[in-house]
Amino acid sequence: MSQKSKAQVAIEFITMISVSFLVGIIFLSTINYFYTEKRDEQNIEVAKEVLISVENELLVASKVREGYIRSFELPLTLNNVDYDIQISGPDVILTYDNIDFIGIAPNATGQLQKGANTVKNIGGKVCVNLVAC
Repeated sequence: MSQKSKAQVAIEFITMISVSFLVGIIFLSTINYFYTEKRDEQNIEVAKEVLISVENELLVASKVREGYIRSFELPLTLNNVDYDIQISGPDVILTYDNIDFIGIAPNATGQLQKGANTVKNIGGKVCVNLVAC
């Protein structure tokens, strides 16, 4: 083999390795993108489920007779990510991963908290974690 053909084989080998490496990086980047999208969709679903469960608790408390008392739990985190939940006027607002999810809080006052919560119907008003409202 001549010196020229050895150099050509070396250049072709380096080119093939470089192209293979580039294809691998593109493949891994694509997989990472779809994994992140799927994880974000699942996180949004978890946040919606928590919001719906709070809405249901408040709605039931507003529709039943006076004197209704029920305790329920809210998770400390959602998929190991911190979140905030509050009652603001007629709305329940859950903030998760810089996204606000808004639900209905019919005639409710008080503050929701992570962990144990108590909802009461006192005089037709829904009280959350309050002795009286």
